Amino acid sequence: MRHGEARIRAVRRGARGISRKGLRLNCFGTILESASTLRSPSRALKGLMPDRYTNFAELVANTTEGRDFRVRWRKGTSGLVVIAPHGGGIEPGTSELADAVAGSDHSLYVFEGLRSSGSNSLHITSTRFDDPHCLALLAGADQVLALHGESSEPQCAFMGGLDSGFADRISRALAAVTTVNVHPQWTGMDPANICNRARSGRGVQVELSRGLRASFFASLKRDGRRFATPRFAAFVAAMRSALG
Repeated sequence: MRHGEARIRAVRRGARGISRKGLRLNCFGTILESASTLRSPSRALKGLMPDRYTNFAELVANTTEGRDFRVRWRKGTSGLVVIAPHGGGIEPGTSELADAVAGSDHSLYVFEGLRSSGSNSLHITSTRFDDPHCLALLAGADQVLALHGESSEPQCAFMGGLDSGFADRISRALAAVTTVNVHPQWTGMDPANICNRARSGRGVQVELSRGLRASFFASLKRDGRRFATPRFAAFVAAMRSALG
C-alpha cells in the first residue's frame, strides 16, 4: 500500500468514527475534540446563525457593490470552475486560494465581503447561493471545486461534495501537505449545494479550518492576506496537481 493510500483510508476510518464514537478524529485516528464540542456555540462554527439574506437578489437590494462586496470571475479553458462564494472578510483566505488554484487555465468565481467588520452578514449558504454570474459559469462547466472556511483551529481540510472520485484525487494530493478529514456538518451532499451545480450534477467542496488558512498568510486580516507564506504555495501546488 502506498503512503498516500494509507492516509486516505485513514480518512475514511475517521469519518466512520465521527458517527460511531461521537469523536472528531484527524486522518491518523487522533482525537481532536468531542462531538459535543463541535456543537458548542463557543466554537463559533459557521452555520449556527441564520443568514441575513435568503438569496443573492435580496443581498444586492440591501447592500452596495464595491463598498460592501465585490464579485470577480473569469473564464478559463478547462471544464472546471474554482469558486469561493464566501471570500474576502466572510471566510478569509478562501478567495486568495481560489484565485491561485484556478490559475489561468480554470474558470474562477469569487464573492468577496469588503467591509472592515461585519462581512459575515453577507454569507449566503451554499444551497441558496444563486449569483447569476456564478450560475452562468457553472452551466458551462463539467466540474466545480468550491473552497470554504470553517472556524476550528487544528489545521485540517474537510472534504465534501457528490463527486467522490474527484474528492479522492484532491484528498490524496492534500494529504502530503495537511491533515485531510470529513466533517459531520459540512458534507456538501445536497444536490442544491453550489458545488454540485455544474452540468454533471456533482462537484467537490473543501472546508479549510481557520488554523490551516492562518498558516497561509502573515495574518487573516485584509493587509495580512497580501503576504502569503510558503505553506500557501505548497497547498496550491498540491491542489492543482489533482486538477489534471
